[in-house]
Amino acid sequence: RELQALSSSFPAGAFVWMPSASEWSLVDGKASQFFPAKLRAGLARPFASQPLKFAPNRPTVAMHLRRADLHRDDPRVTPNEYYYWLADLIRTRLPTADIHIWAAIKNIPSVSEDYWNATEFDGFKKRGMRVHLDKGQEDHEEVLVAWAHMALADVFVMSQSSFAYVPAILNCRCVIFPGNIGKPLDNWM
Repeated sequence: RELQALSSSFPAGAFVWMPSASEWSLVDGKASQFFPAKLRAGLARPFASQPLKFAPNRPTVAMHLRRADLHRDDPRVTPNEYYYWLADLIRTRLPTADIHIWAAIKNIPSVSEDYWNATEFDGFKKRGMRVHLDKGQEDHEEVLVAWAHMALADVFVMSQSSFAYVPAILNCRCVIFPGNIGKPLDNWM
């Protein structure tokens, strides 16, 4: 509010420094004060125009698995078993939940080797989840589709990933986060 009150005194095109999201853990208060629900809902509103792949009239769950840029032995790779366990737990509360998985298997452009392949997601399919694998950073349309689902899902299970952080901020429902965030939002568990 203080910054907004001063905005008319800034010249057109002026840059204003704001602490990054990772620095907010150093600021007193809750992270939710920086992201009030009304702001988050407004920022997520454009995603509502995206066609969603969720089944109608069922609770919706989106999970993001960080894979493409990580070697299999990287500690940031959360095992599939963790996601299977969470899916089972969610289904005890929401038995008809429509669960979708998003992951990338194509590595970043500067790395020629891909560490993952599509068959490594077969366990999710066997458990009745729909799997969506993107084709890398150049696949801009799929990025928006993935973010729309994650931001609008009834439950979003995020990974240890900056990619997942954006839709997690926009999701005003339930976000299950990996626990490595110093100041989660009020709707995060």
